Amino acid sequence: MKLFQISSEAKQQGLDNADINNITENSQKVEKGDIFICIKGANIDGHSFAEDALKKGVAAIVVEKDLGLEKQILVSDSRAYFAKLASNYYGNPTKKLKLIGVTGTNGKTTVVHIIKQLLAKMGEKCGSIGTTGCDTGNKVYESDKDIPTTPPPMQMYRYFREMVENKVKYCVMEVSSQALSQCRLADETFVCSAFTNLTPDHLDWHKTMENYYQAKKALFDMSEFSVVNIGDDYGKRLYDEIKTDKFSVNTKGMGDFYSENVKISITGSSFWLMDRVSKKAFPVISKLLGYFNVDNIMISLAVVRQLGFDLQELIFNIEEIEGEKGRAEIIYNNDFFVVCDFAHSTDSLDKILNTIRTLSEGRVLCLFGAAGERDSTKRPKMGEAVAKYSDYIVVTSDNPRHESPQQIITQVVKGIEDYEIKREYKTFIDRKKAIYHILGQARSGDVVLLAGKGHENYQVIGDDYIPFDEREIVKEYFKNK
Repeated sequence: MKLFQISSEAKQQGLDNADINNITENSQKVEKGDIFICIKGANIDGHSFAEDALKKGVAAIVVEKDLGLEKQILVSDSRAYFAKLASNYYGNPTKKLKLIGVTGTNGKTTVVHIIKQLLAKMGEKCGSIGTTGCDTGNKVYESDKDIPTTPPPMQMYRYFREMVENKVKYCVMEVSSQALSQCRLADETFVCSAFTNLTPDHLDWHKTMENYYQAKKALFDMSEFSVVNIGDDYGKRLYDEIKTDKFSVNTKGMGDFYSENVKISITGSSFWLMDRVSKKAFPVISKLLGYFNVDNIMISLAVVRQLGFDLQELIFNIEEIEGEKGRAEIIYNNDFFVVCDFAHSTDSLDKILNTIRTLSEGRVLCLFGAAGERDSTKRPKMGEAVAKYSDYIVVTSDNPRHESPQQIITQVVKGIEDYEIKREYKTFIDRKKAIYHILGQARSGDVVLLAGKGHENYQVIGDDYIPFDEREIVKEYFKNK
């Protein structure tokens, strides 16, 4: 593709109409014929590598400050411009897709999963992008270390292009706060977006909850219609601040959708969906576990109905939808239950454990850890949340990365020890040994929660991604027992 097809600014600024090989912000991967994007990060400024990129024969360099280079394209925001170039490079594929965005601290993956399955049951071809992987219609890219929740521009727009080629009509995607603050999406329009909740997380990146909120809010400035959980305090604020068409969801009796007579069991849930708009009530039965999934179901139903589908038919199909991998997933069910969940924040641990506490006929046993090189201030709070509901606790490694696993464990344990009720706990750096230990402690009627890894089938230690699938480890334990 020619440079002028990708960048009108290149022509305006007098560059040659060169053939373009790739677009990248990675100075180590830049090659001849590429467009190199100079991005100023927290620790590294891409402008420092501009002259080196020129020596490698790049076709153009995108800069935010005038470096006086012969092949530079001067723009006000190189991150936003990167997304625009990526979209142009792949033929502006989102013009042929109906985009649905889901954001929030918890619940994004489940809501995306429900929406996608509902659309499929209504006969619509729907792609998806999110934490557990990307589905472009005919191919699924499994989640791995190279695919963040919302991918970088070139990767994401390639997925969009594949969806168009595969005749996909809808794309439902998790839109992370980091992606929004980094402008990974070009000037897109979402036909509908949903907000689940906002609780402290990613503060190592955003620094303050206000910054975190404002990053999330940016999605709704790009949306024609918004579905908002107003049972969340930030959701109430967001709903009031949204100027376009909107719809509210709340389990507590307020909102356009709300629930009554909620019943939860270890194998699913049921409730009455109250529709304030039609003034009708609908019985809902779901295989999804937990009170938090009542919110997720109502949000998903509201989104898909807004797309023009019949609510009664959607509710009928909800009953057939299985839960997403690693989200309140029951991976063993015999004399006691073992639940695998991605919960890795104070709020998500509180919600899943509160549900399990309510349903368990015996004790609640919880194994968890905190991720390395992530917000360390939440670690003792996670410990306190687990101590609030658990009878027996095992603290172990999550993804320690380059941090000391023992140091992380010590910070988590402080929250357990400071809690008003003293709980019995053990610590293991080796997560496999920790799983074997907690399974050995379980008795009939107990529920064991393995929290933090969820869908992940690896553990990050240093720079290494080591295969680690808790489902397989649990199977191995019972096989060898």
